[in-house]
Amino acid sequence: MPGITTCRESPITAAYFPSPQHPSLFPQQPPWLCPSQPISPHSHYPQRPLGRRLTPSLGSPFLRRVQFQWGIDFYIRIDHAGYYHTYPHVGGIYQSLQEAERGIERYLHGRRDPKMFKMDNVSPVDIAVRQCLYYPDGARRRPLRSEPVDEIRDSKLQLVHALVDKYNEDNNLFGDLAYEINAVGCYQAFCEGDVSTWYHHINFTAKTKGAVYSDVFFAEVIFMLGDSEELPVSCLYMVKPTDNGNCFGCMNHGNFDMKHPNDVGYVGGHVLNTFMPFNGPKLCFDDEDLEAEEARLRSSLQCLDSPQLNPPCGLAKKYPGPPGFLGSGIPGLYF
Repeated sequence: MPGITTCRESPITAAYFPSPQHPSLFPQQPPWLCPSQPISPHSHYPQRPLGRRLTPSLGSPFLRRVQFQWGIDFYIRIDHAGYYHTYPHVGGIYQSLQEAERGIERYLHGRRDPKMFKMDNVSPVDIAVRQCLYYPDGARRRPLRSEPVDEIRDSKLQLVHALVDKYNEDNNLFGDLAYEINAVGCYQAFCEGDVSTWYHHINFTAKTKGAVYSDVFFAEVIFMLGDSEELPVSCLYMVKPTDNGNCFGCMNHGNFDMKHPNDVGYVGGHVLNTFMPFNGPKLCFDDEDLEAEEARLRSSLQCLDSPQLNPPCGLAKKYPGPPGFLGSGIPGLYF
């Protein structure tokens, strides 16, 4: 890993840094890095392809399941006993990855708004407008500024919930001693050349029950883009007031308030040239903007109500989104 040649440990966290150049320095690897050793009798975690570069992780990596049509990112954490926890919570603790994924499916099915799936006596234009502007549970795809934040769709918040639970379990903090999230602070994602690997640096605050003040934490989660969507947690640490670790990844993108530890290693941020993910801002509407967008959308889709103007069978059409939207339309909306 760039700029990392040693591994330091603290009473709060420890990280693995496999080094192909100096394998003797790292004789022990976490169980999930060894394909021949299952995490637990309950685990059905997919085997890692041979020859893939190892990535440091504090225990089992998180998994991510992205539901584009719902606007929800689900994170899955594997605890020390091999059980699977989902964020957001979908109703249970599961013994296998397959059970967790089925739990997510049942959860989404239960959130479906029947009005969103009513097709009787509804024009094709109304169906298309409905799918463009709303999620299957009836929530607006682009919320109003006056609306409170939907925590279910706040992927950063859900990821931090998983990190706090992991920290509590790793440090045997239960009951009144367990930390609860207070707020998500700085958040920065960047790439160091390999576009399939993104480093997410996070500051968040959390406190125990009855505590007056919150503690500040730093976490590094590595997003391994691919079929398995692995998210190794390479650093999870309660920062001290004197901590001021260097990170080019955060500084290069203007995130000077991010607190990094001095004495605990993190993988990303040691390369001068870094890149940010390419994505557009999340748009919020005022009431009049939403009405104008619906009118514009109806105007562009009028051909759906006209058999003479309807596009031939097999020719897909996609709504491009409102003016200024930097995406490529609503994923999966074809008609």
